[in-house]
Amino acid sequence: MIMTVVIIVKIIENVTKIAYKLSIIKSNSYADPFTNYEEYIHFCKNVETSTQFPQDILKKCYEDLFLKPVPFFASDLNSILIKQGGKIKTWKKRWFVFTNECIYYYQTINAKHPLGIIPLSGIEVKKGKQPPKSKKGYQFLIVKTGNEEKFGYKKKKSKKSKRGNHKNYLISASSKEEYQEWVKHLLRSIILSKCFK
Repeated sequence: MIMTVVIIVKIIENVTKIAYKLSIIKSNSYADPFTNYEEYIHFCKNVETSTQFPQDILKKCYEDLFLKPVPFFASDLNSILIKQGGKIKTWKKRWFVFTNECIYYYQTINAKHPLGIIPLSGIEVKKGKQPPKSKKGYQFLIVKTGNEEKFGYKKKKSKKSKRGNHKNYLISASSKEEYQEWVKHLLRSIILSKCFK
């Protein structure tokens, strides 16, 4: 009986280690994805566990983590907002999806892969121009704290990601309520990240 409990505890510890590592990879997979299945398997084999997982389980995890788009139902908030470009200062409508760790933005609601990602660690949110001064709606600014000049990631045509061109993100909501909802979520994320440092 005791031996069975020890084995179960070890299995749970090992599964937890793999799950934790994979959750970190998933949160960073857009910024630095595995280029192929072999790299992923190599990574999993190097995670320090006392159990080797069967190939079919690793393959299923890979497919679920890296071959499926980020699901909208996992988000805390999503809507169409207008974003100013980083290099060329034009305004474009984008589908924004908020999670606690980052904001993904897509070309359209139906797009399978994000155009970019805004990490929410070490940021500040500031009030931008408001109507009637702003013709672009209710603006807010996401600014990186610290010395980093540029932050965020952008998808290249080759489908690999690169560091974005943004020193900050100027985003506009179409209504005051939508603006308040996004700012509230951002401020909550900032407070939570400071609590868990």
